[in-house]
Amino acid sequence: MIDNKDKNINALQKTKIDWDKHTKDQKMEAELEKNRKDGYLGKQAFLNQASAIEYAHTKKIEKIEVNLRNEKIKNM
Repeated sequence: MIDNKDKNINALQKTKIDWDKHTKDQKMEAELEKNRKDGYLGKQAFLNQASAIEYAHTKKIEKIEVNLRNEKIKNM
């Protein structure tokens, strides 16, 4: 795993080597890759889009409620 020329590796490098070995031994690479999908930026883009849609729906509902209140007041 670690040969003589790699004696001066840091903890982060060692952890990466150990994790890579573990995922390979457990045959987890395909599952991890599938779950990774778009990564952080893709998830953020999805969340931003969902927030924009939710905001638009909320505004539409508020507008309908205001119109209903105004109609109710007119009919009194």
